[in-house]
Amino acid sequence: MQQNTNSALDIELHLLATAYFYGDFSILFYLTNQNSAVYRAAATGDEIALRRFASRNDIDESQLKEEGQAKYNEIYQSIRDKYVQQLIAKPVPIPESYLQEHAERALAMGHFADAHSALDVAGNLDKKVNEFIVKGTEIMQSKAVREESSGGAENDPSFLKKKIQEAVEHYYSAIRIKNPLGNQYQYLAEQLHLKDHDAMRKYSKYVETNLLKEIIEFSIGYLADDKSISDKIVNNLKSGKVRKLFLRYFASRFSRGEVEFNHFIENYKQAAELRKNAEDEKDYIDIQKKLLGRTTGDNEYFQFLRELAVDHPVSPLLVTIETSPNDTPYITPVILKSGITLMEFLELDKK
Repeated sequence: MQQNTNSALDIELHLLATAYFYGDFSILFYLTNQNSAVYRAAATGDEIALRRFASRNDIDESQLKEEGQAKYNEIYQSIRDKYVQQLIAKPVPIPESYLQEHAERALAMGHFADAHSALDVAGNLDKKVNEFIVKGTEIMQSKAVREESSGGAENDPSFLKKKIQEAVEHYYSAIRIKNPLGNQYQYLAEQLHLKDHDAMRKYSKYVETNLLKEIIEFSIGYLADDKSISDKIVNNLKSGKVRKLFLRYFASRFSRGEVEFNHFIENYKQAAELRKNAEDEKDYIDIQKKLLGRTTGDNEYFQFLRELAVDHPVSPLLVTIETSPNDTPYITPVILKSGITLMEFLELDKK
């Protein structure tokens, strides 16, 4: 903090600008928590206490590049113009409109946990989650998507893909801000493969009998890990084409985008080829290394399953646990009776 910090109010404004600049809620945690010393310092105008807190959390502008300094100054001035009068009258609690702006900034930066916290404090979390769900549903129910998915004469495949990607983004955002610390896929993968035998039997039956609709609905429910949202999604998937496209982009989004997902597709294909041509113990054990693209600590199958699930949450739905000729468990791509992989059947390898 290098200027205009000669008052508790200005220190607070700089702290709000810093929190907004990074899209981070950690500073706001203290400024919105009535039991914190920082909240009390802001409430009483304790400049010394606020300065001490700011010294640990404020931006060192000398470390910013020129464009970063300009952006920070712009943010600071905007926040000052909007909120200085409110904060003069009442330094805390933080204005709800600021928290809403902060949440939007955090969302734009992909900071879902920070957006969740800001919206929760503002009392708008459920509203925002529902807003994303409504936007996704409106796209899936739109006349344009219905016509494109029905195979009309003037179909534009790229248009349908674009609209489904937009819907996926809305649903994904709803899931992430509703429960940003949930979806621990390393544990969900173990639960599915090693503990929840009923769920695995059901899913395996769908795969065994090539029940496309059921496989995709199960997969969406698994990835969303939120029944209320997944039910809304699957109720709007009205054709096989739409179901496959939706799962394709839904899976990709959970893998942090197309680049990472395409790496997984390539690894999966190579692992499937190795499985089909495996001849000795080493070949079978190497399948899971090929799937993950690296080794793990002790190269145990459950370690590969966990790490693969973290990198690509859809992966546990596309692999199975088998044993090598020496009875060593390993994970491998699911290969159907027809000889194609489950990934190919679901067309997840198509862009």
